[in-house]
Amino acid sequence: MMDGIQTYFRRLDRVDHVVTRFWPFTRAAIEESPRSVFIDPCISFGRPSLVKCNVPIDEIAGRFKAGDSIQSLADDYGCDPRDIEEGVRCELGIQLAA
Repeated sequence: MMDGIQTYFRRLDRVDHVVTRFWPFTRAAIEESPRSVFIDPCISFGRPSLVKCNVPIDEIAGRFKAGDSIQSLADDYGCDPRDIEEGVRCELGIQLAA
């Protein structure tokens, strides 16, 4: 049981025992969740954002739903397509084709 709790604690960044950043799980299998999306109250008013470009994932997901491709979003934001996919997966709760 304690090991399970520790998994969640490892997704928190702390400074002086204060949580400063949270890395949400973006996949059902916890161990497969990369640190592509973060929540930090000092960035984008605490909206979940991509770590490589600090863009809120709701903006990325909105453009994806409007028809922009993963690759075009990656090009626009200067991110790796895998990070864009994680942002879309996290925001929309969908599994993208590999």
